[in-house]
Order: sequence, then structure tokens, then C-alpha cells
Amino acid sequence: MEVTVASSDATVWTEVAVPATTGSSAFLGALADFPSEGLGGMGLRPPTTQALGTSPYLVWRISEESPKTLELMELSCDKAVRNTGLRLAFQYPLCPFASVTLSSVRSSQWFIYEVIAITVTGVLYTIFLKVARSTHSRFGMSKQSVSERDLSSELSSLRKVTCFAATSDILCIGGQSGTVICIHIGTKAEGREDQVFELKDLESGLSRLWGGLSFRGKNAAAVKCLAIQQVSGASLLLVLHEDGGLKVWDLVQHSRQFHQVVAPPELTTSVPKRIWVEDTYVLGEGLKIALLYGGNSLESDKAAAVLVCTLHLVHAEGGIRLTQLTLQKTFYVGQGTVLACKLLQGAVWVLQKSIQGECQLLSASLESTLPLRSCRLQESLVEEQLLQGSSDACDDLLFSLNHIGLDSSEMVNDSVPSLFLRRLLQPGVRQHAALKDVLQMRRRHLSDIEIGSLTLEGLRKEIKASINVETSNCRRYLQEWIHFSSNYVESWKRNNSPYGLFTDASTGSVGLIRKNSVSVVRSLTHLEQLVSKRTFSNPEDSTLLLPDNWEEIPSDPLVISSLLRCMESLSRHLGNAALGVFHEALMRPEVYPLQSLIQSVVLILDVGYNPLDTAQANLDFGVEEIRAKVQSLNQQQRKFSLHMSQSLHRLRGLAGSWEAVLDAVCKFSQYLVSSVQSAGSGSNSIFVPLGSVPTKMLSHASSQISWTQFEAARNLLLLLSYLVKVQGQVGLTSRDVTRIQLEILPQVQEGLAVSFLLHWLTVSFAEVPPSEDCSLQLSSLQIDGTRGEKVQPERLGAGELALAEILAATFLETTQTQENFKTDTLPGPDVFHNHVRRFVGWLLAGENSDAYPRTFSGRAITLSSILLEHGQYSNLENFLYAVEQFSTQQHLSEGVASLNGEWSARLHLLGICSLARAQSLLEKDTKEKHVGDAIQCFFRAASGLGEANKVLQSLFFVTGAQQQLPGRGATAAWRLQYFEWVMQLFDQYNLSEGACQFAHAALEQVDEAVGVSVIENSESNSNAVGAAIKGRLWANVFKFSLDLELYSNAYCAIISNPDEESKDICLRRFIIVLCDQKATKALCSNELPYGGLLSRVEEELVLKAENSDLSVKANLYKLLYALHIHHHNVARAAGYMYQYALSIREQGVPKSRAHALSLFQEELDALAAAINALQLVEPFHGIVSSGIEWLSPTKRRRVSNDIVAKSRAIFSGGTQSIGKKSLDCDQLVKEHAFTLARVQLLHADLKHTSLGADMQISDVVLLLLQHGLYEMAFSLVFLFWKESSQKRELERVFEIMARKCCTLQMQLGSAGPLKFSEEFQLALTLPSDSFTEDTEQPNNLSLEVRSHTKLPLNAAAKSAWEALKSSLEKYGNHHSSLKAVVAETILSVDKDMELPLWLIDSFKDGKDSRGMSAPNRLSDPAALLRIYLDYGRYVDATYLLLEYLQASTRLRPSDVFKRKQPCGVWFPYTLVDRLMRCLSEIRASSQAADQLERLRNSLQNAVLHHFDRIRKDSDDLRVIAEAKYFRAPNSLRMRLLPAPYTSIEPEEI
Repeated sequence: MEVTVASSDATVWTEVAVPATTGSSAFLGALADFPSEGLGGMGLRPPTTQALGTSPYLVWRISEESPKTLELMELSCDKAVRNTGLRLAFQYPLCPFASVTLSSVRSSQWFIYEVIAITVTGVLYTIFLKVARSTHSRFGMSKQSVSERDLSSELSSLRKVTCFAATSDILCIGGQSGTVICIHIGTKAEGREDQVFELKDLESGLSRLWGGLSFRGKNAAAVKCLAIQQVSGASLLLVLHEDGGLKVWDLVQHSRQFHQVVAPPELTTSVPKRIWVEDTYVLGEGLKIALLYGGNSLESDKAAAVLVCTLHLVHAEGGIRLTQLTLQKTFYVGQGTVLACKLLQGAVWVLQKSIQGECQLLSASLESTLPLRSCRLQESLVEEQLLQGSSDACDDLLFSLNHIGLDSSEMVNDSVPSLFLRRLLQPGVRQHAALKDVLQMRRRHLSDIEIGSLTLEGLRKEIKASINVETSNCRRYLQEWIHFSSNYVESWKRNNSPYGLFTDASTGSVGLIRKNSVSVVRSLTHLEQLVSKRTFSNPEDSTLLLPDNWEEIPSDPLVISSLLRCMESLSRHLGNAALGVFHEALMRPEVYPLQSLIQSVVLILDVGYNPLDTAQANLDFGVEEIRAKVQSLNQQQRKFSLHMSQSLHRLRGLAGSWEAVLDAVCKFSQYLVSSVQSAGSGSNSIFVPLGSVPTKMLSHASSQISWTQFEAARNLLLLLSYLVKVQGQVGLTSRDVTRIQLEILPQVQEGLAVSFLLHWLTVSFAEVPPSEDCSLQLSSLQIDGTRGEKVQPERLGAGELALAEILAATFLETTQTQENFKTDTLPGPDVFHNHVRRFVGWLLAGENSDAYPRTFSGRAITLSSILLEHGQYSNLENFLYAVEQFSTQQHLSEGVASLNGEWSARLHLLGICSLARAQSLLEKDTKEKHVGDAIQCFFRAASGLGEANKVLQSLFFVTGAQQQLPGRGATAAWRLQYFEWVMQLFDQYNLSEGACQFAHAALEQVDEAVGVSVIENSESNSNAVGAAIKGRLWANVFKFSLDLELYSNAYCAIISNPDEESKDICLRRFIIVLCDQKATKALCSNELPYGGLLSRVEEELVLKAENSDLSVKANLYKLLYALHIHHHNVARAAGYMYQYALSIREQGVPKSRAHALSLFQEELDALAAAINALQLVEPFHGIVSSGIEWLSPTKRRRVSNDIVAKSRAIFSGGTQSIGKKSLDCDQLVKEHAFTLARVQLLHADLKHTSLGADMQISDVVLLLLQHGLYEMAFSLVFLFWKESSQKRELERVFEIMARKCCTLQMQLGSAGPLKFSEEFQLALTLPSDSFTEDTEQPNNLSLEVRSHTKLPLNAAAKSAWEALKSSLEKYGNHHSSLKAVVAETILSVDKDMELPLWLIDSFKDGKDSRGMSAPNRLSDPAALLRIYLDYGRYVDATYLLLEYLQASTRLRPSDVFKRKQPCGVWFPYTLVDRLMRCLSEIRASSQAADQLERLRNSLQNAVLHHFDRIRKDSDDLRVIAEAKYFRAPNSLRMRLLPAPYTSIEPEEI
């Protein structure tokens, strides 16, 4: 049977263009009709020695589609690297001939091959190709290694070239003329005289010598084939002519050594075509030669014949001498073309292509009398796997799905693609070229690179996308899949057609070179021989059904033969479609139990299909079609029932009774599994890397063997079930039925399940392990000293490595065989067969079939551990679930929870797989599901863990848990260790939820485990051990709870920890994690039951706060504040915040402005928090200790007492002593205001380095005023100064503000007058007749002071004046002289500067001068008048006085009474007198003397008029008073009498 070992899909190809510099572009006539079929071969391997090392095979091919390309593929058997290939692209098409031989040139680094190729233009190319010795993974080639030679002149003499033959030194060319031309090539050809010579017969030479007069020789017939063989140092050329003549030439001496015409009597009408020579020559046995004869005169079954002859040689002193040629055996082949023939170790191998295009490989022994036997090729396997061979495959598949219950839309969408995709992509069937062609047919165009880069999942998606039919139409959907499979099979055959055979004489291996793959041939097992021979046997001759060594069959051969016929009839009746559905349903044993599945299939065998049920769900069936289908199926069912009845009766007749039949069936069922050999262990094991050729060969061959076993077990199981169904028809007794059901069926079901699982291992591809897989990383480091080698992850994802290949590498490394398994060469068929049998036996029973475990369910645990080491979690999970289902349903083991622990061991491995898969998943829901499954599996496995559970214990140690426990032997101790190991496993994968659960489970086992382990010790020792274990476990619970952010659970774990040291460590870690995770609010919630640990929590927080950077976001002082606020300890909370503020202040002002701003703001917030805290309690309790005595008594305090004392001195005005260590809320408010001022100054772009904490309050106020922060400045004034000092500070503040306004005003240009309102301007220019009719009016009065140009204010000046105004309005009531201070400050800066209108109005108290202010107020109009006089503003003073006097005369009648009230008006006589004198003094020296005179006169008249009105008012008041006096009672008369009034004469003023 053929086994694929390499394919082009898994080969890394390199294309190299070969330059053409010689010859013409025209096709040479001698090569015009040369055959152009595809050709392939294998180059000779150099001898494997210790000096040269292991050499690779080199395969070459020339395909019909690419005649210009010569493909060279190296095949390395002992390397885990991918095969490499070289495509040599020539400019012109090649003749279908190439020679790849070992060059005589030797190199220590390279294997050098000599490649010979000839183009149709007659150019000979000689290429020296180098293959690296170390890696075998790259080719070496240069321009100097390519040589060309034009052979047009040599070939023209041959008329027509018919064949070629070559070695590394010489090229032989045969032609139609019967002449052979030899050309020396290579490095030794240079300088030779006979570089080109012709092989001539003696007769032809004499004929030419005598000119034909005395001797007429016969011309040689056309040359049909050439072959070169090295024999005892001589190079012999065997030439086969068209007339049957065989000539042997010595190429060294250029002489003919032998000539004989081969013409058997039975082949007189045939024509010789080809000659092949055995690769090796054994001294004394002769040289084996195979001759191909063919023609049209033979019978149909003897259209061609292969003659095997022996050429006898005699060794003489001068060399060798050929004596005779004897015919050994003749093999007849059918019609078609013989592509290749090989002679090897007493056997002949023939590769033939029939006239229908089907290829077959035939073989026979030269010692046997049997004819050629066919070897099963990959084509039949592909057809069988893809459900081909039936014209009604679609309907059969549809009926089968309907009968089993898979015809619903959901089931079809899932089952049908899975059925075909699993078979399309399995090893030996998948081919990129075929898949590319089929996808292109369906308009999905993918390049070779694209389809080669797709993973298995990508290929599945592409194939599914090409099926453009909805699943709702089940029949059309199935037709599309069947059509896809049919196209794929055709394309597969076309792209994988055989080119030739190759052999390795050193091992006896035989293989095929195909268009896209290379395969070897193995011998069949006895079971395979039985199955393969049954179709060629004669029903009457049962002996032909048995294999060569049929004695090993433990039953009567006739009974076994008849039984196999019944099984074959049953299988043929069901068809590939129904059996394919049966196999697909077995892939899901949890959905389709085996018993119900068998019942469904047996029902089909008993009554057949019911097309009506299927047609009702599929509208594509027509009425006539349904009727015809029903009739056809009924007819087939009747024929089958009749045939099976006859066959079963014949079977009973051969055995004598059903009891004898069942005995034979029982033995045969045992033979299905026990036919394989067990592998023995030993020290001569060999190391084979993963992905190498030996592992692939074992895997593919095991797949074929297990599939054959599965088919046999399946057919036998169905036959027995059918036999029970029709028991009455065949005369089966109830006793026989009981035996079948209770004894035989379970045994056959076991064989079915085992072979099914083995086949699944061989066709399931390895997955890519997770990138963080621990086992992969450890093995890659090889820290354990082993030679284990992991395959590249990219090869796993591409589907290049099957699970069985992983197991095969372990098998070769851990076992020894009776025959040496050479991993550097391809094995022979028999040797390969033996190794495969041992490998299958190793898979089933391990190294020793007699040793434990005796069931495959137990062996599956060992295999699973191997796959687990290679990270095959997903595949292993599916495998274990299948084993679990079959173990439960088919009773593979002794029960669900068997005594030997297989059930627990499987659950343990399932848990590991689920856990590893959860780690590699990204979807949250799927990941949680796998984690839950893993937890469930581990807990279930632990329930079966005990002292007697040797299986799980041994597996437990293999997977890594090897810690010694004092309670070894106790169930609780084992479970404790197991739960701890699982906990660590979950922790390794960062799955804290599961780890926490197993930590709790381990805690439940501590008391019992420790009590058992220290039963001989004292009770105190027991408690100490238990406390230590519990402390460790509670610490783990704490860690996992923190990882899950379950802070309450973590704190409870701290409380529950009996180990004080561990408790302290966990508590400290708890604080650190809460700070790092920004989850410190958990400390201030009601979730944590502090349980007496509040002081320790506080101490840990204080320690961390004192030794942590204040810049961290999770500020511990704030946390302490919140913690104490939560526990209503307000004073302590305020103390921590004040401590935080002092810590910030001690750091000083940083260089960075942003950092400084951040620190000032933090200090401000801390002080605000402290203030808010103290305001929650009574003032008596609102005291904060500035010494912070409770902080970290063992650590250095961050804030020194000097800093605290200095701060107290600043904010208490220097009155508080250094020794005082407490402060109240008012002092905190001061510090808060001081810090706030610094923050505002920093925002005002002040240089931040000057804002230290040691600044004086007065300096801060000054800086605030300079930067326009007036409100903050006034706040500091009212906080830090009281009573008279506060008034002085207010005067200083307003003086600074006023000077700032004046300075800004003066910066605009000149100190001109301000722009006041028009009302005020009008009031200053009133005419004199407003006072008295005869008063002289100062018309057109123009003063120098008012003639200044008015300048607009900029934004800064305007803002300053507005701030001064608003501040004076807001704080003027606190100090009545502030208005005067402002006015005096403005005039002190420039006495000519006009006062603002709002300031003048403020002196008038916001009124229209309807009366003078009381004499007890300093900020009255009289004060403004005084200021004008003090700063020489006489004109302004005059106008002010005139305005005020005028306002008193304008009172309405209703307001006259106010003027007449006694003492209602106070007149500044002194200031008026001073003003009059000043006007008189400046009148003489001023240039505007006339104007000043008129102004003085107006003022004098107004004052006189004012006095006159006062006198009149006084008289009116006296009259009124007298009237009230006489009307009042006597007791009130003295009180109503007005005081005497003395008038002032105008002349006195």
C-alpha cells in the first residue's frame, strides 16, 4: 500500500533561471518527435559514512505542463526541517530526460550532485548542484557551476534521437539509425581525445572497409532503450534494439561484450520497448534485467509483458566476460502504458497506466509462481474518503441523513460541511493544487502563495464560501458538496499523476514519484490482505481469501471467508454515503450514542430507506422521480435481504451450527485488535525529531491500518446487529442472541471504538500551542537535558503535522525494535510493515501488552500525557471526551468511576486541557465556560483520588506535583496535595477565581490530613504543622482575592490567617495593592470587618505615608483622613490632613511652575479638609495636635518640629510659643488663607520660587495688590489684623491701590484730567444769577487746569480704577477716613490730577448736595473741601462750595422744613474763610486775575445769600417755636423754647 512521505505543498521552493548562451532557438529535427510525457526519478544517494554524514534523497521531475522546468526536491529523513525544492527554469523545453548523479568532486560542507538536462534545441546542460551537509535545507549554485554544450552536430547523425542514458562522466545517446554516440562530460572530459565517440559493430566496420564488395553487413536496428550499469569497476552500456537484439558495450574499452536477440516464442509478434537493470549487482548471481514487450497482437489481458532475465557474468583476468542471457520469468500486464519498472531484491515492480487513464502499481516475487498483484494507490483511498463510486451518492446521503436524524437545517449546516471538510483536509487527501483548481471553477481565485499561506481554518472558510447554496434546500446543498468532491477527485488525480518509481537498494524501499508528492510502498497486514483479496477471490475457492500466513487466523478459513463475504455484502448495500454518515455521527458520541446509531443503520438494512419521508421535506423531488426511487430501493432491498439470507444460511452450514459461527466471530473480533505486535522497551532507542519523514510514514501507515480495522469492526458490528434483528429468519436461538448481545457485541464495540480513536489521532492535525504555553517554553530551553524537540508553530497551524506524528516520535525514542529502524533512509516494504505493526501495538498497549494498562481507555491516558507535553489542548480535549463517551457507552472500562482510577485520570487531563484553552481564548463568555469546565473536572477527579488510585497518582507526579507530604497514603493528604497543585496551576495561568476555589478546598482537608500525618507526634506539633499549612493557604486565598478585586474576601482571609507573620505580610500587601489599584475607598466602606485590626491598618498606612512619595495619586494622608472621618474621629482626621499640608510645605517650592502650582493646590485642599473636619465638632474639641505624636514612632518623622514651630509663629503673629503643640480652627483658617494667597499669586504669573512658606503676611498683601488680587489682600487684612492695626493696614492698602491707579494713568502720557459726566461739568460752570439776581456771573470761565487734553484709559488702568471704586464702596464703612486717604493719595501723586466723579460723589454721600454732612464724619464735603485747600485746588474748592450752596437754595417747598430745622446745616466757616484768603492771595500773582476776582465775588455773594437765608429760617423757627410754646402745657414749655440764636454778619467773613 502506498504511503505519502513528502508533498510539494509542504516544500519550500526556490526558482532559478538557467541562462542560455549556446545553440539556436530552432527545435532540432532529431529531437522533434521525442516523447513528451511527464517523467521523474531519484538521484543516487552518496554512501552514508561517519565522515560524510547522512545524505538526503534528491528527487527530480519534468511535468507535461511545465516542460521548461526541472524540479529538484531534497528529501531528508532525519531532519525536522521542511523539505526544500529547486526549480531550474530553462529558456527552451526539455527533453523528458534528466540525470542526477553524485559528482566525483568531494566537499566537507556540501553534497555535490551533477545534474544533466538536454533541451529540444540540442543543448546539453551540466549543472553542479550543492546541498548543505549540516541542514539539508538549502541548495548552492553559481554561474560557474553551469556549463553548456551544443550537441546539434552529434545528434544530426542519428537522424532521430530515441533514448538517452548518462552517468556522472558520460552521456550516451541512441538514435533511429541504430547508432549510439557517447560523449564524455564533467570535469574529467577536458583534454580527452575520445571526448565524443561512436559505438560500432565489427561487421559494420568491415563492410565499410571493403566497400561492400566482399562482405555485406546488416545495418543495426533502431535503438529503443539504453541502460548503464557499473559492474566490478566496469561501465556496461545495455542497448535494446527494435529487432529484440540486446547488446552490452564496455564504455571504457569501447567494445561490445555481449549480443543476443531476445525473442520468446510467445512474444514473436511483440515489439521490445524498454529495458531496466537492477541497481545492485551481487557477485555470482548475475545481472537482473527487465525487458518490456508490447504490441497489438496479444490478447486483451496480455497486451504487454515484462520479461525478467539474468545476464550471467564471469570474472576473468582482463575484466569481466558476459556468457549468456537466460529468461527467468515473464509477467503479463494489461493494456496501457508501462511507465516504469524496477527490479529489487528478488521482486519486480511495475507502474502501469491503463487506457482509461487509471494507474496501478503491480508487484510480484521472482521466486513465487503468483502473478503480478496490484498495490493499492492513493487514488482509491481518495475516492473512498470523498464518497465517490456511486451514481446516487447524493440521494443515498440524503436518505441516510434523514434516517439518522441529521436532515434538519441546523444539523445539515453543521454535519455535512464537517463530513466533507474532515475528509478533504486529512493527510494524503489534501492537495493545494487540486483545491486551487476546484475553487477557480467556482470563481474563487487564489494564487499558490495565498492558498499555501492559509491555515486549516482558512481553508475551511474558503471551501464553505464556494458552496453557494442555502442549507434550507437540503438536496441541492448535498449535490453541491458531492459535485465539489467529484471535481476535487478529478483534479487530485490530474495533479498527482505518477511519473515513475524509485528504489533504494540499501534498504529495499520502493516508492512512487508523483507530480506533487513522493510516496513509499509498505506491505499489507494480514487483515488488509484479507480485505483486499476478498474482491478478487472466487466464491467457490475460499482459500484465496486468506493471506500468505493464514495460519495466524485463529479459526476455520472457510468460516472466516464466508463471514467476510457477508460483511462485504452488507457494506456494499449501504454504500459509501451511509457509511460516511455513520462515521460522522461517531465523531459526536455525546449527541449520537452508538447504540441508537447502530439501531438506525440496522433499520436501514432491515426495511431499507423510505424516500417518501425525505421527499416531503425536499420539494426538488418530482412525483415520477419519487415513484421510480421507491421502486428501485424496494428492489434493491429485496435482493439484499434474499442474498443475506442465503449467505447467512451458507455461513451456518459451513460452520455446522450458529454456536460454531459465533466462536469463529469471537476469535475474529479478538484478532481485529490483537493482530498488531507489541513494542518492547530497551536501551537502543533512537531520536527522531517531530515532522521528519519517519514520523510521517508511521502516522500515514497507521491511519490506513486503523481505517481498515475500523471498517472491519464496523461491518462486523452491523452484521451482528442485523443478525440479531433477523434472528427468526436465520434460525438463531435466544441463547445465541444473548451471547451476541452480552459477549460479542461489547467486544466488537471496543474494537470499533479503539480503531476509530486511533484513526482520529492519525487524521487530526496538531494545533498551535498558546504563545505563553509553559511546557513549550520549558522544552525549548531543554533545561531538563532531554533531546525533545518541538515543531515550528507555523507548521502546526498549516496542518503539516498530525497528532500521530507526535506519538510516533515518542515511540521511536522510547522503544527498540528487533530490526534496526534507520531514520536516515527510507525503509523497505517488509521492514516498514513491521515497524508500523509495532507502532500500532504501542498505541494500543504500550511497550508491553501484558503490562498495565490492559484497556485502551487506560492507554489513552498515557497517550494523552504525551500530547499534553506538546500543548495539544484542544485536540486532547476532544480525544478525552470521545474516550469518556465510548468508555461509558461501550463499556471499554469497568465502569464510570473504575477502581483503577482511569475515570479520575481522564478528568484530570480534561481539566488541564480546558484550563489551557481558556488561557488562549479572548472571548469572555467562552473563556469563562472553559474555566468552569476545568474546575468541575478537577473537583470530580479529586473525588476519586485516594491511596488506591495508582493511575491518577502516577499521572499526578508526571504533570509536576512531586512534593512530599507527611500524610502520604491518606486520602485527605492526597487531596490536600492535589488541590494545592491545581491551585498553583490556575495561578500559573492567571485564573485566580479557580485558584481561590481550590485553595478553599485544600483548607477543608488540612485538619484531617495533618491529623493523619502527625498521629504519632504531640498535639502541639500537629497544631503547628496545621497552622503553617493554613497560613500558607490563607495567604494564597488572600492573593487570589486581591487579584479578583474582592477586597472584602481578601481582608477576611487576613483575619482568618493563624500565622501572625503571614498576617502582617498580607496586611501590608493589602494596603499596597489597594493604593496601586486606586481602590482605597474599600477601607472606608462598611464591607471590611476590621475585627480589632483598625489600629494596625492605621499604622501600616502611616508607615507607608511617611515613606512614600507625596506625588503618588493614591495619597495615604487623604486615605487616613477618610478612614477617621468614617469612624467619626474628626480631630485625628484633621491632624492627618494638617500633617499632609506640612509635609508639602517642607518640600519647598519646586523648580517647575506646574509642579509648584500642583503642590500649593494640594496644600490648600489639605488645609480646607482639616478645617471642614474641625467644624463638625464643638470648638472645645476642635483642637489639632501639630506634633503628630501618633505618627510612626519608629520611623523618622517627615515634618520636623522646627517647621511646625515656624509655621505657628507666622500665623499667630509671633505670640505663640514654640512649645505649644496644638492649634484651633481659626489658625487653620489663617493658614488656609495664606496658602490660597500663594496659589492666586502663582496663577498671576508671579515668579514661583519667591513664594516660599516663610514669607511675611505684609509682603504677601503687597504682592497681591501689585497683581490686582485685591479681594484676597483684603481677606488677609481682616484675618491677620484687628482694631487699630487693621485700620492702619486698610489705609496702607488703599494708599497702594490709589498710587497704582495714578501710576497707570500717568503712563498714558500726561496727567490730564479724567473724563467726568456732563452733569458734573455743568455744575462747575453755573452762572451767578442762580444765587442772586444782582450777582455778577463768571461767564465763559476757562481754567488752565480744565483745558488739558483728555486721554483714553487702557484696560489695566480702567480695571485698577474700577477695583479701587468697588473696594472703597465695600470696605469704606469699616474705616471712614479711607475716602480721604484715597483722595489725598491721588493729589499727592499729582495735585493737578482731577479726582474721579465716583470719589467726589462718595464725599457727598451719594446725594445732590442737599445739605452738609454732620461734623462728626470725616468723609464729608467739608473733608473734600479741606483736601482741595491742602493741595492748592482752590478753583475746585470754590466750585464745590458754590455747588453745595446752590443745592441748598434749590430745595422744593416740601423740603424747606428740613432747612429750617435747628442745627440741620453745619457750615465750614474756617475752611470758607481760608478759601477766601487764598483766593485773595493768588489773585495778585495770577495771570487770570480778573477771572479769579469774579470767582471770589461769586463765592462772597453766595455765602452772603446763604447767611441771609439762614437768618430768615431762624426767624421762622422762632415763630413756630413760640406758637408751640403757648399751645403746649406748662410742663413742656421749657423744653420747646428754642435756644438763643446769634447771627453772623457778612462783613465778618
